[in-house]
Amino acid sequence: MHVRQNMRKTYYIICLMAGLTAITGCKKDNSPATNGLLRVFNATPWTFYDCTVKLPGTQQDNPGANTHNFGPVEADAKTHYRQFSILYSYAAISLTMNNQTYTIQPIDYVGENPLKSGRYTYKLTYDSTNDQINLELLRD
Repeated sequence: MHVRQNMRKTYYIICLMAGLTAITGCKKDNSPATNGLLRVFNATPWTFYDCTVKLPGTQQDNPGANTHNFGPVEADAKTHYRQFSILYSYAAISLTMNNQTYTIQPIDYVGENPLKSGRYTYKLTYDSTNDQINLELLRD
């Protein structure tokens, strides 16, 4: 009888450990998508100069890892793709156009989900009424 109680305790302990392992071992992967490719489409009639896209980086020791300067971008032209460690549907962008600097500065990315790995284009247009550039995300 004593052996049977020990076996039962052992069985319960094994079941408990297996259950805990199953619960804690099956975590959803919440890591952001990586290796996203991004290019800029200048959908204005003017050339962009010093067109820089900055997204939050994932490397603590290299905060500029997710910043790329696409250089000059001719009117109605697309740049080559650049690799980013993480992509969102919007980003901080600065550029010079017609001797004036324009910026898009997000407040934060709280609640935003990173984009899945793939190829994307930030289409930039000019709003003359508000004298600002606007960003539209395109999935290529």
